[in-house]
Formats: sequence, structure tokens, C-alpha cells
Amino acid sequence: MSFFRRRKGIERDAVSIFQKYLSHDASNPVGISDQLRNECIRKICREDGEVDPNCFMECQTFILNKINLEYFSEFLSSAFHYRHQINVLTGSIVCLNDILYNEGSIFYFMEYMEQEGGSNLLQFLLAVDNFHKHLISLGEGYDGTEAQTDAMVIYDKYFSLQASHPLGFDDKIRFDVECNICREEGPLPDCFLKPRSIVLRTMEKMYFPGFLQSDIYYKYLSELVSTVQIASDLPQKPKHRRQDSDASSVHSSHSAGSESVSHKNTLLAMDTSHLRKGLQKLHVSDLNVDPALLNPENLWKRNDASMSLGMVDSYGRFVSEFKPHPDLEKSKGSLFFLSSLQEEEEMALKIAQMIISDVTSVTQAIGAIKNSEPETEGENAES
Repeated sequence: MSFFRRRKGIERDAVSIFQKYLSHDASNPVGISDQLRNECIRKICREDGEVDPNCFMECQTFILNKINLEYFSEFLSSAFHYRHQINVLTGSIVCLNDILYNEGSIFYFMEYMEQEGGSNLLQFLLAVDNFHKHLISLGEGYDGTEAQTDAMVIYDKYFSLQASHPLGFDDKIRFDVECNICREEGPLPDCFLKPRSIVLRTMEKMYFPGFLQSDIYYKYLSELVSTVQIASDLPQKPKHRRQDSDASSVHSSHSAGSESVSHKNTLLAMDTSHLRKGLQKLHVSDLNVDPALLNPENLWKRNDASMSLGMVDSYGRFVSEFKPHPDLEKSKGSLFFLSSLQEEEEMALKIAQMIISDVTSVTQAIGAIKNSEPETEGENAES
């Protein structure tokens, strides 16, 4: 009996998701093609009465590609992404991968490695990563001869005895790389895996801690905070209405339509337009924006000519010098506006606390050295 109920529950969930997102009269359509829709129906309504576990897989792939093409690139340049970066980079644990795989921070890390004389390590890491991604992307079009030529370029630059940018690998590592490159079928994508791991550990131990304490890193954080603050002053685009979660819709369908779900084919073809009666429509009057606010040049016509982010008061708190937008002054009673200001102040406070902590640690270290000097001289005199 429990197996039968579980199967019916799976059917109800599948039908509910299909009606909400994929049917012709879906309440929250995602814009799939008729071919994908029919394929999904076929997998939900199998002849054996079971629902295919992968019935939504092709639709998921379609939606993922759509998000990647239409929304993700815009997100990467939005204040939401900058806030996420600040939260990660001011957290208790910051990893090297947080820097290496971020298009913004990697340039600052390159500058630091250049100053410290470790730029060859970073260039090697990026080169082997690109080599690996390129061979993986080829798939069945892999050409062993071409891959070997590309691998030899990296070998000649970093491994050979006449390397133009030697990294100091021993003979054992060099021999392993040579064997991996000289395979009959051609080198594999991970032929540089062992030296890559050595370089990564070296950067983590010798360079990354210093980067987190460097002026270059603080400059990057300051620019992120400034970008978020400026973005908060700009006119905001109207937000899409947040839709109910899948879980809530699925649970509601359990209680409201448990009897009708037994006929899956009928449900998949039924009209679900009544589900949209409660949806509210936006009017054009609700989206009126002052055209003057859309002119970027107006951002630089404010009374305050200071370009400083702010200052740290005697209590160690960061006080921002940015003035809020005039239209936002009128909405200070809004909980959303207050929470946005609090988030920005917390982010700026984190950076200020990190700077104060570093200055304090350096001052204490200098004081400890000075206090120990008289004792050392006294001991030498007694001896």
C-alpha cells in the first residue's frame, strides 16, 4: 500500500510541475518548445504507469541554457554579484580559488604576483588550465598530434633544460611530464596535473597569505564597495514579481486535487487558466521613471565633490561620505531601503575592521621587539 501511495505522490508532483511551468496554459510558463513539451508528456505518461525520473531533464537543460544566454552575463555586472563577491572576500575563510576563478580579482592577483616575482607560477597555472579546458571541449574531435604540439609549447617554456621561464621542477617531474606528452594517442587533458598541484600549493603557502594583507587587495575591496554604493544610487529597474515556490504549489495540489490526479493524461491536457485568477498585473503608470534620472552625467553633478569613500571614526566605525539619491531620501521609511543601507554599512565595516586589525598586529609586533631589546643588552653586559 505504501508503494502505491508513493507512486501516486510522484505522479501528482510531476503533473503539478508540468501544469505550472510547461503546459500550453501554464500559470508560470518558461517558454519551451512543443517538441520538448510532448517529450515530457510521453515520459510522464508511460505505458507501464511509472513516471520516468528524467522526465524534466531536457526541459531543465533548455532552461539552464536560456538563463546562461539571457540573464547570467547581466548578473555578472550587477550590484548583486558585487555584493556576493564582498561577502565571500570578507568572510572568515577566503580560498585561493575564490580569487583565481573570478574575472575581477584575478587581475589584482596578477599585479601582486608580478610585484613579488611569482608571475611565472600564475601564468603556468592559467596555461595548463586553458590546455585542459580546450582538450575537454574538443570531445570526439580530439587530434593527438595537435594536442601534442600545444603541450610541447608549455613544456618548452616551463620544463625543458633550455626553458625561457623555468619553474625549478626536478628531473622526476620533468620525466613524468615527458611521458604524458609522448603518448602514442597524444597527451591527455590532465598531463600537467602533478606539476599544477605543486604550483598551486606553492602559491597558497608563499604568496596568497601576503596578497590578503596587501594594499592591492584592499584596493580591490574598496572598489567593490564603491561600485555597490554607486549602483544603489542609480534608478532601479522594475523587479519581476516573485513567484511561489515549487514546493508550496506541489503541496497545495496534494490537498486540492488528489482525486483528479489519478487520470494523468486528462490533467496534462486540461485548462489551468483558473490558476491565474489571483495574479496581479503591472500598469504602465506604476513604472514611471523621471527621464532625467536615466542620464549618467547627472551622477557627477551632486553638491558633494569629494571622491572619498568615507572615514573611520574614533570608535573604529566606518562612516560613508556618499550621499543618498534625493528620491531615496523620501523613502527612508521603507524597510527595504533601510536594510540596503545596513548591508552596505556592514560590508564597509568589515573592510575597516580588517585594516584596523592589520595595523594593530603590526604595531604590537614592533612594540614587542622594542621591549625585548633592553633585556638582551642587559644579559650581554652581565656575561
